[in-house]
Formats: sequence, C-alpha cells, structure tokens
Amino acid sequence: MQKPSRQLACARCGAVFECALAGDCWCAAEPYRLPLTTEGAAEDCLCPACLRQAALSLPPQSGGEGR
Repeated sequence: MQKPSRQLACARCGAVFECALAGDCWCAAEPYRLPLTTEGAAEDCLCPACLRQAALSLPPQSGGEGR
C-alpha cells in the first residue's frame, strides 16, 4: 500500500508544496539531498526553489562528483 502525498510548508520560505516520498515525489529527480549543510541538518523538507537555491550556494566539490 502506497502512502498518500502530504502537504508541507517549506522549512525556509513557508511555501506549501506536495511531498510524495512513497511515490513519485518531485525531489526524487533532484541531484541534491538534505542535509545540504551542517546548519541544515535539522531542517525538514524544502520547496523546489529553496532546495535548488541551497544547492547553488554550496562551494563546488572536487573529484568530479555531483553536489
């Protein structure tokens, strides 16, 4: 049985978005995962815009791996 999606408020900006972790959630297609920083370790889910902004603010990693 698949869990239903849920409405969440972004931990950073408060925007409401859908989370469908048990199914095809939008975040599954993103190359970034929380926590993006040590400070963000306690944050809940971020909306698409805040997740992408947080990933862009990170310094590039060496070694050819993604963020």
